[in-house]
Amino acid sequence: MTITALLQATGNASFQTNAPSMEEWDTAHMAHSRLVAFDGDPARHSQGIGKALLQALVTESEANGLWPHPPFWKRKQ
Repeated sequence: MTITALLQATGNASFQTNAPSMEEWDTAHMAHSRLVAFDGDPARHSQGIGKALLQALVTESEANGLWPHPPFWKRKQ
């Protein structure tokens, strides 16, 4: 089974062929946990930015009741 087929079968993914407008996207997504990292230096990489964003996302998710819950492959069907 491909990743695409697995995600579609579980209902945990959707695949759009066209990008929505910002207004459509904004309406369809939660207002919290929208994180951006920018330090003004495009040459900077491998400095732990991804780890910091992931930690912030987990914190925001917990604060908004989205985390923790079992991953989709451990949920009862």
